[in-house]
Amino acid sequence: MTIQYDRAPDFRVFRSFCLAGVGMAFSTMAATAEECTAPCLDTAFTLELQADWIFDATPPPSKSTSLEPTLTLDLLFRATEAFSFVGSITAENISESPNAAGFVSDGPGAYIGEVFGQYETDPFSFRVGKFDPDFSLASAALSDLYGTDIVGDYDAEERWGVQASVPFEAASVSHAVTVNLFTTDRTVLNRSIGSQRPRLTLADGGAGNVEGIGSAGIFYDFCSGAEAANCFEEGDAGGRFGLRYQKAGAQTEEQIDEEIVPADEIGYLGAVTKRFSLSDSADLILLGEVAYFRNFESAPEDALFSTATAAIESGPLTYTATFTNRKTEVFGEPDATDELIALGVIFRPAESAFGTGASWILDAGLAFLDTADGEEENRLGLRATLEF
Repeated sequence: MTIQYDRAPDFRVFRSFCLAGVGMAFSTMAATAEECTAPCLDTAFTLELQADWIFDATPPPSKSTSLEPTLTLDLLFRATEAFSFVGSITAENISESPNAAGFVSDGPGAYIGEVFGQYETDPFSFRVGKFDPDFSLASAALSDLYGTDIVGDYDAEERWGVQASVPFEAASVSHAVTVNLFTTDRTVLNRSIGSQRPRLTLADGGAGNVEGIGSAGIFYDFCSGAEAANCFEEGDAGGRFGLRYQKAGAQTEEQIDEEIVPADEIGYLGAVTKRFSLSDSADLILLGEVAYFRNFESAPEDALFSTATAAIESGPLTYTATFTNRKTEVFGEPDATDELIALGVIFRPAESAFGTGASWILDAGLAFLDTADGEEENRLGLRATLEF
């Protein structure tokens, strides 16, 4: 989430986040210093600060800035070598629901993003609880600032459900089949502490937002040179083919006024990745992904997403370039097209930050976005991340 300011950012919010983050960081460093052997509690803390500058935007205002601190605490309780509980707590700026006058306020808040149990035994893995179900390979693989700004539109986040994965080896290639069943989070864990984010209800409609299991997905990964789950980062070549189905949610008031009847969504995904060695210290990684959705988000429109990414890894530096096109076929209306060009540089030094044992990452990004509504936005961003 990015907050745009028409005035200078409120550094009091940033100061309060940082003070909390420093205290939490030092409390987790000792716990993560040694490998966790069951039974044990392991913690990891991430402090992130991202600044964005928007320029040459159409329509005006042509310039705006945002400053967003984010704190994330990941918890792992390993009950046995096979069974563990996982949780993730995030603190960031949160936009609240509009008031009676339509004004939207924002401020610091915290919420539980994931909480689930996980069982892993060779070769099977299984999780149940609240988590982000896997589907897009590009969304999971790309870590630059803006590369997933459009691809992320078909991610499913904060869902209650189950996911099972079975990896196997055949013909010197790593394979994995993953199946998930889930529904939207409408529980108290959908709320936040501090600034209150809007709580999802069945009346909000949307794909998969129904009583009981509303969504189901299955995908197949393959990879040579590494495990299928880590193909983009470590493999020589691989890919993913997937299918996802989501039941239509309730008809919203806006859909009733426009006489729109929600329909079930079905999506198809195909992705491939390939690594080339440029020298002893540099690799070129290519990734392409196409995803097609019938009745995208249960609306009377079909959406085709096409993404192409090139990344060069050279020592601690990674250079990325991503192009994404989204073509929307709206029934009874002209087709609409959104396009994004995202460039990025990521610096991952080998040494720890300030001698603390924490890893740190610096990255910069540049994005050029053209929307179907004729809007244009150019964005420059910087991000610093500390991981304890």
